[in-house]
Amino acid sequence: MWRHGSWTFALAAALAAGGLATGCGEGTGESPRRVGPVRQAWGVPLRSAPPLPVKAEDGSPAVPDAETQAPKPRPAPAKPEAAAPADLPKVAVGAGKVLEVESFKLSGGAAVKPLAGASGEKAVLFTDTKGRVEVRLALEAGAYAFVVFVQARDAKHDAFFVSLGEKEHRLFPKEFGKVMATRPLVARLPAAAEMVFAIHAAETDVYIDRVVVKKGHFKQAPAKAPVY
Repeated sequence: MWRHGSWTFALAAALAAGGLATGCGEGTGESPRRVGPVRQAWGVPLRSAPPLPVKAEDGSPAVPDAETQAPKPRPAPAKPEAAAPADLPKVAVGAGKVLEVESFKLSGGAAVKPLAGASGEKAVLFTDTKGRVEVRLALEAGAYAFVVFVQARDAKHDAFFVSLGEKEHRLFPKEFGKVMATRPLVARLPAAAEMVFAIHAAETDVYIDRVVVKKGHFKQAPAKAPVY
């Protein structure tokens, strides 16, 4: 027998909990399905519902901004450009120049020694493979040929490296026992620039006498000549 008071109390409790039973199942024999806070009131645990998607102004579902999901990786720091040593002597080449290697900056196993047949009767001798001479050149736009005059003892003591900027070339004379010119190093410069010209040892007991620089026309340089 229904008691009006107990039924009213149950209904009031359900309303106070914030929800009513849905799908009463009249005539079906099904138990009422209760959702929301009513289940909480009856002690049935609820699963947390996923958050509702935020809609854009036009009513369409908003797409999460990828930039807000994860922090962007920091860009790698820019690699600083290699700067020429401030104490290097500077020479303006112009249309051409004879560079006495003794006036370059010397380091490692490089020393000025007397040498018969050399310009000024002296040259720089590489006494070990750490020997190095270098100078800063002010070059105009155009093509240049660098001819290095050296004296080598034999085929095991004749090679050296020449570099202009970051490009390096291995050179050696064709004959031994006297001052000889090596094959020219040809470079093409589309614009005026200051570059470090350096010679360093590949083998020992090699004399470096002088460097003759000749300027030509950019278009007349060999097609294989490197562009700087």
